[in-house]
Amino acid sequence: MGGVSTPGGDGGLNVELNLVPFIDLLSSLVLFLLLSAVWVQVASIQASVDSKGGRSVASNEPPKRLSVRITRNGYALEWPTAAGHMPKAIGKKAGAYDLAALTEVVKQATAKKSVTSGAVGADEVVPYGALIEAIDTVKAGGIPSVAISTN
Repeated sequence: MGGVSTPGGDGGLNVELNLVPFIDLLSSLVLFLLLSAVWVQVASIQASVDSKGGRSVASNEPPKRLSVRITRNGYALEWPTAAGHMPKAIGKKAGAYDLAALTEVVKQATAKKSVTSGAVGADEVVPYGALIEAIDTVKAGGIPSVAISTN
């Protein structure tokens, strides 16, 4: 504990400062800062927002983006033209989203090099966990760049 007293010893002000709560608060703030800095690095998701304007003039090639929309009934897939004949939808299997089928379809597309990036979006009725599982599944299928679609 810290103490304050007046010089001269004439019976003036003599106060004891309790520094324990201040040290506790300071250590808690430092701990929170360290944990949040690590959490930001570990849990980061690269999110990009597409502009509604035209594509840049330097790139004449159409984008090779797979769009996955999670609906109440399953996945709705929108493929680039280079992908050829790929499934447009993957339904639920036994009441759950079929992540294995989504992984296989994405692996087929990446093997043909017809898809280089992805975007995953969900309807309002879809639980947030299903969106995260779909992002992880698309990444596991071989697409390293996955964005969250807000459309």
